Amino acid sequence: MAVLKKVKASTLMETMVATVLIVVIFSVASLIMNSLTVAQSNANTNPVAQHLSKLRYAYKNQQITIPYVEDWKDWEISVSKVAETGTWIRFNATHQDSKKTVTSYLNSYEQTQGASGNAQ
Repeated sequence: MAVLKKVKASTLMETMVATVLIVVIFSVASLIMNSLTVAQSNANTNPVAQHLSKLRYAYKNQQITIPYVEDWKDWEISVSKVAETGTWIRFNATHQDSKKTVTSYLNSYEQTQGASGNAQ
């Protein structure tokens, strides 16, 4: 039979303090991880940038006309000509909640020249 060693026991108060400390530490760690995850997902604009790239492709292939307006997920997307130059097309996406904006441009002069150059 194995020899049983006597283990010094903790008091109830020590056990309660240790439990509270562990719960507090894990709660704070959980809140930090949650806020980091939410901030990372809000900062990620790759899906809307990819959608704008698809719209640029559709415009180059005459699948959409200007002006173009669309609601995509939580984003308001618009495609319009830049008034100052008239040769640039602006692809603009604005998030409805955070008002974050993602914009890209396309030179319509190069696009039309490229299309006519391929036809020859």
